[in-house]
Amino acid sequence: MKHLFRFFLWLAGVALFLLATAHFTLRHALNTPKFKAAATRYVERTTGRSADYERIDYTLFPFSLVVRNATLKEPGGSRDFASMKSFSMVVDWRSKELTSLILTEPAIRIVQHPDGTFNFSDLLPSSATEETPPPPAAPPPAGRPPIAPSTGTPPAAVPLSIRLVQIERARLDFIQMDEPEGETSFTLSNLDFTLHDYAPDLPLRLRGSASIGNRSSVAFDASGPPLAAHAGKLGAWPVELSARLDLLDFGDVKAFLPEDTLPFQRLSAALTLQGAISEGMQMRLTLQTPEATETHSASLTATLQAELSVPAPVWEHVLTGSPLAEEWTVEPLPCEPPPGTMTLTGSPAALLLRHLQSTLEISLPQATYGLHRFTDGTATAHLRNGVLTVPAARLTAYGGTVEARGNAQLLACPLTYRLDRLSAQSLAIGQILAANHLAAPGDLSGTLHLDGRLSGQAVAEPALRSLEADAAVRIDNLQSVGTGGSLMDQAWRQLDHPLLLRLLPRLKPKVEQARRSSDSVTTSRYEEAAATLSLRNGTATLAEARLAMPGYRLLLSGTLLPFDDRLDLAARLIASPEETARLTDGKDRSAYLPYEDGGLMIPLTLRGPLQRPTVLPDLDLLLQNALAGGAVAEELAPHLETLSDSDKKHVEEGLQILQGLGTLLKK
Repeated sequence: MKHLFRFFLWLAGVALFLLATAHFTLRHALNTPKFKAAATRYVERTTGRSADYERIDYTLFPFSLVVRNATLKEPGGSRDFASMKSFSMVVDWRSKELTSLILTEPAIRIVQHPDGTFNFSDLLPSSATEETPPPPAAPPPAGRPPIAPSTGTPPAAVPLSIRLVQIERARLDFIQMDEPEGETSFTLSNLDFTLHDYAPDLPLRLRGSASIGNRSSVAFDASGPPLAAHAGKLGAWPVELSARLDLLDFGDVKAFLPEDTLPFQRLSAALTLQGAISEGMQMRLTLQTPEATETHSASLTATLQAELSVPAPVWEHVLTGSPLAEEWTVEPLPCEPPPGTMTLTGSPAALLLRHLQSTLEISLPQATYGLHRFTDGTATAHLRNGVLTVPAARLTAYGGTVEARGNAQLLACPLTYRLDRLSAQSLAIGQILAANHLAAPGDLSGTLHLDGRLSGQAVAEPALRSLEADAAVRIDNLQSVGTGGSLMDQAWRQLDHPLLLRLLPRLKPKVEQARRSSDSVTTSRYEEAAATLSLRNGTATLAEARLAMPGYRLLLSGTLLPFDDRLDLAARLIASPEETARLTDGKDRSAYLPYEDGGLMIPLTLRGPLQRPTVLPDLDLLLQNALAGGAVAEELAPHLETLSDSDKKHVEEGLQILQGLGTLLKK
């Protein structure tokens, strides 16, 4: 017995010696130049990029594998595409447990070229290949009964639990190449990520943090109960998540924002999620920056609170790809949205948008963007069946208030929206124009009141002409200041006509004053300004437009082309009876000139750019009554001798032509 024991002891020693020898031999073999060259060649054949590593270590009890200083080069081998200081994995096979997976200082450099491709585009498949269905099974030989399929349930595999996954000091560089030879970069560094106890019977714990650019950072923490109790019903799994983003330097995220975005001083964002998605998850998002300054002209303080819910079968399908019952499926109709519009029906989010139900409350204490400033903003919204409804939204801006009510059909093709009510009351026109750089402060002032509605599908310029809108506008205390004279001065300068000067003795001083005003700063005040607008197919039709000033009323109608910066309006300038008496020196000229409401009416046309139209009197219409008959010619005959030869000739020719026209009109 003693000899047998010694034999087994010797046998164990030999086995241990052989195992140790194999262990050290394998460790040495893994780091020989020959094995290293074979391993890196395999990676190069697979990725088309050269690879390298410093050393591979491993242990058997417990099993662990460590790869140190691994790199994967850019195509051509010029720079590192990805690198890692060390990769460490420890597995306990007996417990079916991944004890730890640790990545130390992994780094990746992503470059977007001017043509939109990336430096990893060559690693992606060129096109999706269709799976070839397997050939049909051969029929069983004659006389042999077919083998019945097994109905037994295979034993469930023991799930592999993960004790620890950790990423330490990771780095991501994103570089966008611009034409010519310029670049915009974004860096995410010091990224730490830790996953604890990922197993069906253990609570989930997840946390991470990262530095953004030079001074900014992001961090999050998530947890949940054991998943085993919610197997097959992940929608009922409650989760708690908190995340915080601190952008201390606008330059850290500038690469991801439009080029002309105004800078903010510092932005803090906090997000919390709590609850189960199928039972109603509570979400809260807060955004806050300091007040705007001259160098940082954007600021924001806002809060969003929402309750989100998705049916359990839909959520299970989204997370695990499990089959979805027909009652939950969404089959989008074929759709090709016109230019300038968009559609969400073909996106992966369409299924969630169809079934997601949410109630949102938005609070906007203040927001500043350049000269735009909004305060006291509130809004309530509901999302049901892909329709976002906003029953009430309100904010204070430009010295007044804006209120709106409407909805958006998110799953329509194309996406459409509609404001059933848009009300803007007591808005300062000068602030609106100055904030949009359409006029200098003080050029135009007044208080705007607007009630209207709007519908459309445009999200970009090519589809703006599809907008439809109706609005009633009123402006109180309208005043304009500028060179070139007032609107009336433009009209007076065009009324310098010999016949009109004879019929209206007090017209000449107004013409001379209007000429002098062309080189001076003029202030125009209007007692009333109101209009009704209807926008269809890029054309705004103006109706019931009234502009009142001391002694005169201007009635306008016609069309405006806001997207082409043109207008074409017909107007009637009506003088009050008192002003008419001053112009005619107390004489009744209603037999020769058009009158309306007891006062002189001067027909005008306004054509040209929206901001600086040309105002011209319609002299043909103005003098039609005067020259249709012979009465005015007889009255003016004694005064023709005082005219110059050229003016006298023009008047006589005009009298002859229009007298003939008047004779025809009487027939």
